[in-house]
Amino acid sequence: MYTIKEELYILFYLICFGIYLFATLDMIDLCCKNIKKIYIKVIIQIIFWLLQIYITFIFSYHLMSGYVPIYFILFIYFGYVIYEKVAKTYFLHIMAELFIFIKKLVKLIIKYLLPLIYSATLGKFIKKSLVREKKIIQKAFFNQRKQKIIYHNSLQEGKNIV
Repeated sequence: MYTIKEELYILFYLICFGIYLFATLDMIDLCCKNIKKIYIKVIIQIIFWLLQIYITFIFSYHLMSGYVPIYFILFIYFGYVIYEKVAKTYFLHIMAELFIFIKKLVKLIIKYLLPLIYSATLGKFIKKSLVREKKIIQKAFFNQRKQKIIYHNSLQEGKNIV
């Protein structure tokens, strides 16, 4: 059996776990907001809930040594209510600002560190060589293919091409 102090700790942890659970659900919803394909959203939600079921199992097993009290779901629900009433709007605002900051940071990293990785002259050289190789490949393969098609069509029509 647990003492009153241990039970209060367990209740506090369950409330915090409820806040965690629904905050991560809001994060997943925020991340999936820009995804247009519905099946990708469904797959992400299924993976999220499977992970959360596993995390909940591990959490409850380690918190209470495998003992799951009757009030487990009730105090997770209390955590949800506290999150919904107190922290949800602030949390979503902070997460939106964080995503904007991360996008700007990635753009800055690309802008300033990418030239250090490879130079602009190297990029121009690679682009020119790729264009040249593409032209060579087109001349070598696609022109022969067109000539074969013309030759094949002329044979079907009964013309002699010399």
